Amino acid sequence: MRVHGLPVQFQGRSPSGPVFGQTVSQAGEADALSLHDSDSFQATTALDPPKVKKPAPRHANPVRQLIWTDGVSMPFLRKAYRLFLEKVPDAVIQNLLDEGYSIVLKERITRNRPDLHPDFNYTGGLHLEGERAILIAQNIIGRATGEPIETLYWGNALLHEIGHRVAFHLGRTRAKGILPNPADPENLARLREKNSLNLWGVTEGADFRNAYLADYDALTEEMRALDIKFAYFTTPRIKDGNPLEKARQETFAEAFDILLRGPESRFNYENFTRYLPRTLRATCRILQAHYPDFQPHPALQPLLEKEETASPENQP
Repeated sequence: MRVHGLPVQFQGRSPSGPVFGQTVSQAGEADALSLHDSDSFQATTALDPPKVKKPAPRHANPVRQLIWTDGVSMPFLRKAYRLFLEKVPDAVIQNLLDEGYSIVLKERITRNRPDLHPDFNYTGGLHLEGERAILIAQNIIGRATGEPIETLYWGNALLHEIGHRVAFHLGRTRAKGILPNPADPENLARLREKNSLNLWGVTEGADFRNAYLADYDALTEEMRALDIKFAYFTTPRIKDGNPLEKARQETFAEAFDILLRGPESRFNYENFTRYLPRTLRATCRILQAHYPDFQPHPALQPLLEKEETASPENQP
């Protein structure tokens, strides 16, 4: 495993809880990870960012600045670390570093997003923009037993939550290029788009909105409520007069995972490739325009290369 062409070493430190420190290092040709103790330290806050958070320096070992641990098992840490290195493009890693983000692998997430989840028993991941943190849970509460069990979809949670950060980053990057021009009849509309991109991310750009709405309009009510996994991305939520804003945000984040992992993203791969093909293509174009090293999974190439037509490609 290599990031930015250099052998990777990782130090995970818990920003909450007891003193904790570990190192994960590359282990030879077998690509197995070994773990051993390292110097630990006492964290003083729980994900409270400093008042001024400067961009991270260009570190020869960038991942060790990003991934923190809080009570997870060593096998889970190995799996999450490997997935991160294998799938997340280097440019995305650098964006996370520059923005001062932390990815915190936790035994369980015990805080809530009331607008998304009624409780935290089944929450596998959270993107907390105000705290510049992404939380990923190893365990959720099993519905049958009421006891903690390792979630089957932790990989989806990891890349999905990173996808949220990417959407905000790309939205604000795009917004910087929209400049006021009082002489332009479309000036007001352009400034509204700039504001939406800054607030909600690249999912408010016309290219993503149009692709998503084309797929959405082709769905029947029964298809939108196909199952709880898919309804999450097609259910309007009224917010600031924009009922599909949240659904679009979640869809982009899920598409980020699906594009990188293909069929390995079992949570919604079949639903998205069948019912949201235009949205997947738009997401891929947006990502490739900004990240030259973004490579979608080979299994998606036939779908991504299709022409945009009115063909019933997303019909059951």
